[in-house]
Amino acid sequence: MEAIFLGLFRYGQVFKELQIKAILIKSDSSTAVQDLAKQRAGETLVAEVKKIVKLCQQLKKQTQTQHIPGISNKITDALSRLSTQGDYSVKIEIFIALCQAWQIIPTLDLFATEENKLVETYTVPKMRESIVLSIDA
Repeated sequence: MEAIFLGLFRYGQVFKELQIKAILIKSDSSTAVQDLAKQRAGETLVAEVKKIVKLCQQLKKQTQTQHIPGISNKITDALSRLSTQGDYSVKIEIFIALCQAWQIIPTLDLFATEENKLVETYTVPKMRESIVLSIDA
């Protein structure tokens, strides 16, 4: 539900500029599709549904919903599960071998965390497109 809200919120101005009058919301969540179609929900999702309905009213957009069955959503489904599996990095042995083979000495590890950094200076991507630079002294 939050992804639907954020998508509508983010592109609200674009919808206005392009004079889009109606929006088709597709989701693999049958609950989200049903709740938005009825514009009501159970206790756990009622606040999210109200927030989306209110935003659509403010944007003056008609909405329709459509369920995407799991069979038609394999790639997106796999990618969404992948994002919850944790941090990823190259094995240190492979990293060292590549650096030696390419004859390079990296000075900055982009998109790293304290746990998976491969060099002493690394950046940690944060929400809202800002980046924190950390130097392990």
